[in-house]
Amino acid sequence: MFSGTSWVITEPAAVMESSPIFTGAMKPYEINPIEATSNLMLAIGFSQNAKEGIYISMHGIVKKYNKIKKDYKKGIFIANN
Repeated sequence: MFSGTSWVITEPAAVMESSPIFTGAMKPYEINPIEATSNLMLAIGFSQNAKEGIYISMHGIVKKYNKIKKDYKKGIFIANN
């Protein structure tokens, strides 16, 4: 079961013809502006050819929302296959 915003917008009532890409950083922009900026630029570039779906751009990875998760121990996001 998914939680948070990505789960809410996957509900049938929220079906859309676009490809939202959630982005951010493990550390806030004030602490590490390079990570936050990199994730944003990656999301913008990916959006140019993204297929319909909901994506997350974190830690240099862009994947569908259900194919990426946060590894709290390592402090990074990792892709699920």
